[in-house]
Amino acid sequence: MSRKQTIVMEWLRMNAPHPLTIRTAVGLIGGNIYDNHGKHVGALLSNMVRRGLLQRTRPGEFVLTAHQDSRAFKLEGEE
Repeated sequence: MSRKQTIVMEWLRMNAPHPLTIRTAVGLIGGNIYDNHGKHVGALLSNMVRRGLLQRTRPGEFVLTAHQDSRAFKLEGEE
């Protein structure tokens, strides 16, 4: 899992059951490289939905999937 995906997962775990909005996600992980921050972050979140990590509750809002065990997500190199 990438650093940006890990940040998203940690935010969702810490703020459950509140959904993560694209605007909040841009504040967490976007804004440092890309001109269209919302599009980049939206693509990252959509990819996480396709992989089963997140669920889209409404357009632009995301939560952990119901079957997610958030304890299973660790930073790379973490035991």
